[in-house]
Amino acid sequence: MTRAGTSAVYGPDGGTLSRAPAGRDITILADLDPENLARVRGRLRMLAECRASTRPVPG
Repeated sequence: MTRAGTSAVYGPDGGTLSRAPAGRDITILADLDPENLARVRGRLRMLAECRASTRPVPG
């Protein structure tokens, strides 16, 4: 079996935190900084807006 090695972990800002090497069957890990995560979520409100738009309308 051939593996592409395209698995990756991305941070909240879209930057690559960890990437699997091509052709390898491995587990990849990454550390997330809770302060950075909160900072980015505060600037990028799209997730909160998306969640709000998918809530059922009461009535």
